[in-house]
Amino acid sequence: MVIVFSGGGTAGHFYPARNIAEALMDVLPGAVPYFVGTEGRIEARELPGLSYAYRLLPVAGLRHPLRGGGLLGAAAANVKALWLLILAVCRLVPDFRRRRARAVVLTGGYVCAPAGIAARLLGLPVVLQEQNTHPGKTTRLIARWARQIHLAYPEAQTALPARARARVRDTGNPIRPLPPAATRDRAAARRGGPGVDRPARQPRHGGRVGHRRRRPRPTPDERASRRVLLRLRIEDRGVGLPGRDVHHLR
Repeated sequence: MVIVFSGGGTAGHFYPARNIAEALMDVLPGAVPYFVGTEGRIEARELPGLSYAYRLLPVAGLRHPLRGGGLLGAAAANVKALWLLILAVCRLVPDFRRRRARAVVLTGGYVCAPAGIAARLLGLPVVLQEQNTHPGKTTRLIARWARQIHLAYPEAQTALPARARARVRDTGNPIRPLPPAATRDRAAARRGGPGVDRPARQPRHGGRVGHRRRRPRPTPDERASRRVLLRLRIEDRGVGLPGRDVHHLR
């Protein structure tokens, strides 16, 4: 029984798909995961090392004209994105039919659009998993016909279409089980009890055993820069601009 998993572009989209596939194989031994990802992204590096069949597609997202590139640049990019979407759907429909896919699990990213549309055309059940508080455009689109929508944060439900909220389930983000070493008793680890491997402490240069390395003293220019950033932060808070932070002023 082939289950399609599509999600990628970033680690936050790809790893949940991988974790769900691994968990599904544990509870459903007859399940065969099949991954659909994006060319040149993290899944293109990770999937060759896994034992799953996969397919990589060239996809792109829509560009807003106010986010750089101008109106003509955004129009050209959007035409290309729509063309790649049509080509990807035309490739996935016969691919899913040939593999006799039974369901499609989507975890976000541009590549979910052609996978979700292909599943819609074939009448396959679609399951969405959203990791963020605000779902992306692709997730909001496919949520209209998804059979189940699993959210990591309940507040993400407000961004979904109204008719899709009845199919929402609050299940959190899928993660891998913790390794055995992470389940050991912390108190025993501090005491160095039996069965706990503690590396021997090595003295650092000029310090006592186990002493942490000190940060270097800031230069006069660095101290002046920090004072300027602190003053800007205080002034911003005084005029009611809580959105600006010291990190945005560097």
